[in-house]
Amino acid sequence: MEHAIGLWIISHNLHRRHLTTSHRAAIAVEYERVEAIAAAARRRATQNNKGGDSEPVILPEQSRGDARDKAAERFNVSGKSVSDAKFLAEHDPEAFERVRNGEQAVSAAAKEARTKNSPPKPEPTIEERAKKAAERIYREVALGRRSR
Repeated sequence: MEHAIGLWIISHNLHRRHLTTSHRAAIAVEYERVEAIAAAARRRATQNNKGGDSEPVILPEQSRGDARDKAAERFNVSGKSVSDAKFLAEHDPEAFERVRNGEQAVSAAAKEARTKNSPPKPEPTIEERAKKAAERIYREVALGRRSR
């Protein structure tokens, strides 16, 4: 019941707000959590955990899809924006707050956080560079772009 009330409030008030895509993506992260909990409850309700002595629960047909995609659709943002906001919420809470405050776009903040958290790529060895060059030359000769 609470879930339905929340959906009604969102659907009737979201369009009134002057929210950027990043704001909506940040809000969608929380909605995604709620949607994931509701999906888990629906899965548990449809499972027969008693080995045959309980009556199966027949639920009305639900729309299918990931919680992320449902949240994205509800808030009129892309699933990628919701994923980026969720990544920030989990890995860089300070950046997530900047997104929520409208100081930074969610895509830029996520890109910055991912590069900051990932180790630098090692320089290829001379053998690896030579192998790559030889493969490129072989492909060019095979395709006729380079003479033998």
